[in-house]
Order: sequence, then C-alpha cells, then structure tokens
Amino acid sequence: MDKKYLLRIAGYIALALAAVILTVDVAYQLSASAVDSVVTLPVASVTQELSIEADGYIVRDEAPLEYTSDGLLTYSVSDGTRVTAGTKVAEIYGGDEGQSEKLDQLYDVMARRQLLEEAFAKKGSYSSGAVDREIGRLKGKIDALTAEGSTVGLSALTDSLQTMLYIRELKGGNDLSGVAATLDAEIASLKEAVGGALASVKSDRTGYYFSSCDGYESYLSVDDLNTAEPDQLRAILHRKVKPNEVSGNAGKIVTDYTWCVVVELPFSSAKDLSEGKTYSVGFTESGEQQIEMQLTRLTVEYGSDTALAVFTCTEMPDGFTYTRYQTVTIVLGEADGYRIPVGALRQQNGITGVYVLRGSVVEFREISPILLHNGSVLVDSSAEPTGDYPMLNYYDVIIIRGKELYVGKIVDQ
Repeated sequence: MDKKYLLRIAGYIALALAAVILTVDVAYQLSASAVDSVVTLPVASVTQELSIEADGYIVRDEAPLEYTSDGLLTYSVSDGTRVTAGTKVAEIYGGDEGQSEKLDQLYDVMARRQLLEEAFAKKGSYSSGAVDREIGRLKGKIDALTAEGSTVGLSALTDSLQTMLYIRELKGGNDLSGVAATLDAEIASLKEAVGGALASVKSDRTGYYFSSCDGYESYLSVDDLNTAEPDQLRAILHRKVKPNEVSGNAGKIVTDYTWCVVVELPFSSAKDLSEGKTYSVGFTESGEQQIEMQLTRLTVEYGSDTALAVFTCTEMPDGFTYTRYQTVTIVLGEADGYRIPVGALRQQNGITGVYVLRGSVVEFREISPILLHNGSVLVDSSAEPTGDYPMLNYYDVIIIRGKELYVGKIVDQ
C-alpha cells in the first residue's frame, strides 16, 4: 500500500480518534482505582481491507414488458435467462370466483418455488458463517417487528429468511432437488385445475429476462451515465425522482450485459480513486460476492465536498441481485499493520500511543493509525516516530488496563 495514501488515511481519522481517546481516558481514570494489576495483550499483526461504503443506484439498459389481461401472472423462465423475440416468458391464469382459492394456492406455491430458485442462484455468494449471521439478523428484525405489532416490511423479511434457510440446507449438502420437484408438480397440478392459461406474454426483443420492475427502467441508460448532469445523478441517488407506474408490466428485458452502479462519495475518499482503474465492489444484496468493476466516470465539482463515481461491469455474475438501491463497498486495497483495542489508546505529551510492559516496567509507544473499525485500531507497522517515543513493534505487550500508569512505573502482571 502506498505510504502517502496511508498518511492521508491517518489524517482522515485523526479527529475521530482524538474523540475516542478522550472518552477512553475519562473511562480509564474512573475505573483505574478498582484495578490492582495490569492486564496485557500481545501485539497482533494483521492484514486489513481498506474500503469505502456508500449508497448506490444500479443502472442497466432495460425495457419493460407490458400485458393487458387480468389474472394471475406466472413466470415461464428464470431471472437472467437469455431470450429472443417471441420467447414465452410468462402466462396469465384466471377463472370464475370459484377458482380464487386455487389461484391463491398457485400464487403461494410459485412464490415458494421462486425463493428456492433464488437460493440455488445465491448459494455460492455466502460462506456458512455468513448464512448463519444473516439468518440471525433477519430473525431479529422479524421478532422486533412482531413485538411492535407492525407488519411493515414483514413479508419481505420472511421471504428473505426462507431463502437463507434454503441456502443453509444447500450449504449443508442437501441439494433440495426433491423439494423443487414437489413444488413443480404442485404448480403443474394447480395450473391444470384452474383450466389452463388465459394468455401468454412473449418477449418483444432479444436480451435477458428479469421478472421484477421498479419503475426506474426508463429513467437512465448505461450510455446516459457518460453525459448525465451531476444534479440529475444526485436526484436519483437521493430518491427525489418518482418511479413510473409498474402495474401492467410482466417483467423486463435487459438488452445488454453491461451495467453500472452510481455512488456519491465524500471528496476525502473519492480523491484516492483513479478513473480507469478496476476495483472490487461488494453489494449488500449479494452476500460476500465481490464484483470487479472499472471506474468509468469520476466527477468532482468545484466547491462541492462530495464526488460522483460510476463503476461499470461488462458481465452478469451468477446469483447477483440487481436491486436498484443498495449499499456498496468499494475496496481500495489492503494494509498490513498491528490491531490494538481502542481501550488501550493513550496520549503522552501530545503523542498518540499505548502503554506497554517491558519486563515489569511501564513504557510508552507511539502509534500511527490507519483505520478505526469495530472497536479496534489498525496501526502502521512501518511508520517512523514523530517525537521522543519509539514506535509500537511486533514484540511489544500492550497494557489494556491498569491503575495510574506512567512511564517508568513498576507493576505486577
């Protein structure tokens, strides 16, 4: 990792780190009198990913498919299937009032089959640990909504939970082929029971079929992103553009495999990006999957404290979820350093560092912070001292708790 880049990163977190140290020092002084001996921790050497997180808006070349018949819309092909003009992509089922119960059953079974298909597509995007964490997170949200007596978003959460439960089964070695076969047989039986399809929907062009529409299909194309005004991009990112009506759409055809994500970043982060360079980008809806994307546009306006960035991908990854608005993580690179707990931070004569134990003597070591994350600080393992204190090194033992510490004090471990 470039040394100048690390220095810039250290500057970005200086104010946050100073606030953390102040809080830690106050808590330390309040609790120190109750501590009879020091608690230590060996220095841990790690490689830490450096990344930027931002809200993103996905853009593809999309054309909605319209239909006019009333009834239950069922899909004939899976999302991402390549189709040509005239390919049947959906069917419409209906009937008299006596068929409403069977139509409801058909809808429910097809919804379960779609969730299973989604699990098949996404299983490679999650590790077993990530699946368990996501299941726990979703259950927590469902429990919280249930306790509040709220149903807002409950259906979507329940669907997501079912998909993750399917993925856990798949990761555990159950191929779920029997479940898929049972659902397919039930769908076929229910379709026959309601008297067959009233009409079919066919693709009007060649491309890739996707079943969902959100109303933004016609707002921006991939080519538009080269010339769109910054205010236009900010309006869509900040959700100030109302989507079009989506009723009467039977999905959409994506006409090109090239797609983009637009993000707005703080200038302090954006200035470390290079137009034309390829970055690994993660998306909240696609688990641990990272997509290689090229930065094709970086716009910084005079006087603005933010920048607009467009990242472009020229392939359609398996199992990727193209939900329009997602939080994205742009990986800038990696840095090697020492990870130390925030609670160990101290200041000595204006120098940020930690107390260490050398034998039974307390000493002070300077640190050069790179990243503040999840209760730990990553510090540069190759930084040079800026004052009278030596830098923290791999063989040091950090004091994370002790009573009235100072340089030269003799303590028991």
